[in-house]
Amino acid sequence: MEKIVEMFLTNGFTLAAGIGVIGLILNFILKKFVTNERIEKWGNAIRMFFKAVGILCTAGLSKIPYLKNIWNPIIEPYVVILLKMVFKNMVDGFINGLESDNKSLKDD
Repeated sequence: MEKIVEMFLTNGFTLAAGIGVIGLILNFILKKFVTNERIEKWGNAIRMFFKAVGILCTAGLSKIPYLKNIWNPIIEPYVVILLKMVFKNMVDGFINGLESDNKSLKDD
């Protein structure tokens, strides 16, 4: 019996069991506490935070002596377009890839 227990412990059985238990706990927490209302609430909070960060960035860059005449009319539109193209499409593509095999998430 001791040799069987030792074999399980040395072959990664403990690691696999631990990962399984952690997965079950995370599954319970996500199903119990993550709702559409909470996702929307946190999404709005994150959106407002990054909006404030963007306002601070553009206000700060438009006050730099050499940049203030060219930041708003010339540079900023290209920066905004580049960020939208890269990050929005990157995140959308990644999320679509993750949801590609989940029929229940597409119905929501």
